[in-house]
Amino acid sequence: MATKKAQEQKTRTVQLELWSDWRSCGFAECELENLTADDLYDLCCNTDICGLDMGDLGGTLTVDGEDVNIDFSQIALEYEGVATGWDKYIDTCGVYFIEVDKTAQCAEFEIEGDFDPNKLTFYYRTAIHPGHKRLKILTYVAYDDEILDMEEPDEFDSKDCEYWVFANNKYSELFSSEDIEGFQPEDCDWKQFPAEFIYAIENGGVVIKGIRKGFQGALSIPSTISGMPVTSIRAGAFKDYSGLTSVTIPDGVTSIGDKAFADCEGLTKVTIPQGAEVGENAFDGNVIIERR
Repeated sequence: MATKKAQEQKTRTVQLELWSDWRSCGFAECELENLTADDLYDLCCNTDICGLDMGDLGGTLTVDGEDVNIDFSQIALEYEGVATGWDKYIDTCGVYFIEVDKTAQCAEFEIEGDFDPNKLTFYYRTAIHPGHKRLKILTYVAYDDEILDMEEPDEFDSKDCEYWVFANNKYSELFSSEDIEGFQPEDCDWKQFPAEFIYAIENGGVVIKGIRKGFQGALSIPSTISGMPVTSIRAGAFKDYSGLTSVTIPDGVTSIGDKAFADCEGLTKVTIPQGAEVGENAFDGNVIIERR
């Protein structure tokens, strides 16, 4: 018969430290032309969204002071949705972005028995980085379905950060705090947000279902996405999307659905493949359609 002592599981102390770039985003209430260096500094104390970027997440883990070899890229992930507020930069003037290198978050907790990496879960939200892919921002960590109390980074000096500035559907190049003194919006090198398509994979090809809000100007749909050929554009995919001036559709597209580009205010010209099948009212009557 097992003794009581043998039946009891030993309590162990786990120390977890995670590090990566710390992303932080705030939104100014003033118009772009009135945005100043002081506004950018002040926003650091009133961020709307912040967290570790999971794209380059690393860390250490010890159990009772002994290092545990763990591959953080293999930890289970749970999607928590889009980070509320990150999309505000699309319609807002004077939005900033900060990046602080290799900032750590720490937690210490107790477990019964041996540590099991399969019980560790990272919860995250997605956010948009201008000019780059959609980010994964760590929101919290759980072990055995219990959320850990993660210690946030020490308060940092906003003047040591690096910034992006967003406004009017465009973004500036990254610049350091050394450039903020005497900040003038007209001195920024403004760039258009890249197109980010919404799509599905069907029958070995990519079906374009739409585009995320924010893109403006001449749109060129790529011939491949994620290494797979773009073959069709779904009905109503771009309906009511304002801001497009022209669209070029690649040769691999064989069908364009009904009302795919209907009621697109500002759209004047579309270039499509010679053999593409075009659905009913795919384009407004005033749009010039050029086949190649």
